Amino acid sequence: RKKMSKPDFLYHYTSIESLAMILKNRTIRFNKLSKTDDLEESMTGDLNNIGRFIYVSCWTNNSAESIPLWHIYSEKLSGVRIKLPFIPFKNYVNEYYNDSRFSHGENLKSIDDVKIKLYLPFEYLNNNLCHFLALFKYDDHDNKFEVQYTDDNLLIKPNVLLEGQGQVRIDFGNVGKYKRACWAFQEEWRYRIQAIPLSVQKYMDSTIGEKEIQNCINKIVSDYEIPLDHIDLVIDDEAFMKMEVTKGPG
Repeated sequence: RKKMSKPDFLYHYTSIESLAMILKNRTIRFNKLSKTDDLEESMTGDLNNIGRFIYVSCWTNNSAESIPLWHIYSEKLSGVRIKLPFIPFKNYVNEYYNDSRFSHGENLKSIDDVKIKLYLPFEYLNNNLCHFLALFKYDDHDNKFEVQYTDDNLLIKPNVLLEGQGQVRIDFGNVGKYKRACWAFQEEWRYRIQAIPLSVQKYMDSTIGEKEIQNCINKIVSDYEIPLDHIDLVIDDEAFMKMEVTKGPG
């Protein structure tokens, strides 16, 4: 299937209860890929369940109402469908740049030139558990993308452990980007945040040692689970004003 250009709006089917929380907190929740309806897409060809390090929010670009999506995600057709602008999240770049707690603010000086937006509140980066990759460039396809449908097992369960030149690295790139063809009716778009089990301070330290990198890889290879079930991103004020809610047909 040919990939389409960036849509102006995306749509999310959910329950009345979830809508109430979205309106109350003005946030969109990202859940672990390992908790989605298609458990297979969290798996890889070599490291099993890598989806526990990836948080996603799932939408569709189809403006026409979908009876299958109403049935699956809105509790017997009685839920709602939310319409929001493409990438509706609050941008924190200026707050990071002006925040003395963020010691690497100098790296954001040319932020407008490279057209980067950062959607994570500070508290998610200011922790010793992990670092979240959530710098969304306008043309970036790693953190926002149209899901591709296929029955190619090498795409459904990609190998992520790469070895070469005496080094080992893990490539999350294609995890969560492909689903089996039977899911094509979803016409899904997805936002993705990747977690690395290494503190942001160590991640940004150019002098980080081989031992710490190996410890990080060991956690990913093992059954280590980041003790954070979800991530909530704040909806931008302008996007929030453009939100449209459609009641289910039930």
